[in-house]
Amino acid sequence: MSFIDIIMESSVKLFDMNKKFIFIIIAMIIYSIQPLLFYNVMKKSMLGIGLTNIIWNIVSSIIVLLFSIIYFDEKIKKTQTLGIILGIISLYLIGYNNFI
Repeated sequence: MSFIDIIMESSVKLFDMNKKFIFIIIAMIIYSIQPLLFYNVMKKSMLGIGLTNIIWNIVSSIIVLLFSIIYFDEKIKKTQTLGIILGIISLYLIGYNNFI
């Protein structure tokens, strides 16, 4: 699911940079697959829709951020780095009972 987010959000960024409409079309097609993947993950997960969504959003955001730093040379501030660290800690706390 995070891979789809990378493709979709990178396509939107490329549209913003190049103003080529094809990138928005790619983003729309790729993003339309997301609900099916989410449904399959939620169905197999024992966490339910809420926690599955939170985990997906945090993991996806971190992966897309790392990709944007590497590929698009975006910068983040120290306080934003702290927010990312807190996101990683929250993933641990959400899944804590599953790790024990």
